[in-house]
Amino acid sequence: MLAERASLRWTIECHTGPRAYAPRTRAALAGLGYDLVPADSKRPRDPALRLVDERRFDRIPSASEDPATPIVSLTGTRPLEREDPRIVGCVVRPAALVELYRLIQEALEEHPRKVPRVPAQLAARCVRGDRRWVAAVVSISQGGCLLQCSEPLEPGAHLNVQFALPAGLMNARARVLHQREKYVGLAFFPLPEASCSAIDAFVTDRLARA
Repeated sequence: MLAERASLRWTIECHTGPRAYAPRTRAALAGLGYDLVPADSKRPRDPALRLVDERRFDRIPSASEDPATPIVSLTGTRPLEREDPRIVGCVVRPAALVELYRLIQEALEEHPRKVPRVPAQLAARCVRGDRRWVAAVVSISQGGCLLQCSEPLEPGAHLNVQFALPAGLMNARARVLHQREKYVGLAFFPLPEASCSAIDAFVTDRLARA
């Protein structure tokens, strides 16, 4: 899945400093098919989007010179007031994958996702009422996962899913979205911040290694 997604590539021009991104964020975006090219690169480019540190707006073409290319602004904790119709959103530095991904998807993709998803092979234990069974998480994002199991589950059913990530054991309450043969799509109910961070770290690491 990662190889297929990476074959559909977008060029993103970066007017940012070395500390503008959280660790491995740039590599993870590359794994998703977004090529982040420094603004001073000699490589030919026609950017689909620009990532711009709010302190470097004087280095990019004006709205009259380039009215169409969308911009994601990387800001401090107190963003500068700036009126530019090309700005599609702001992310506080150092920018993490999830926040950047959502805005890039909304700006560029026909069917945008809110959070990135990666393939996995994680042993899982499931509980629903007095029923218990083993399964496998075969893909995962902060929003949910795809579960491989033989247990029949109707859409809308609730269950608990437990699986291990490098950061520790995850316990998630989930709702069944669909089941196709032995694959069940699950949406997580709101997760604790620590669980969101653990999944984000796992996803970012898998993408950065792709």
